[in-house]
Amino acid sequence: MDSRSPEATDTARGFLVFVLIGMLFGPMVVFSGYLLLTRGTTVGFTAHSDLTALAVGVCVGLCFVVLLPIDRLRRLAVAVVYVPVAIWVGFSYMLIFVCAVFDNCL
Repeated sequence: MDSRSPEATDTARGFLVFVLIGMLFGPMVVFSGYLLLTRGTTVGFTAHSDLTALAVGVCVGLCFVVLLPIDRLRRLAVAVVYVPVAIWVGFSYMLIFVCAVFDNCL
């Protein structure tokens, strides 16, 4: 039986929801902001800046992975799986975003 109070359980659950939402949507906010700034204005963009934005977005997501309330080994396992999945999803999201918002499809 769990000895924690209902308030502590609600707080822990709320924190977990916050972390999971951050893991999912934090990188997307970074990707969207970058794409709007570079494709929507006269500021130039290169493949290097695209990859840098992808890396920054994945790092934002990893910051939330670090906050997961699990032991270190499981957190490391989540991070090892999270990085390639976040890169794949981020790259796909960037392509779809540019095509949908700026009508610049490949």
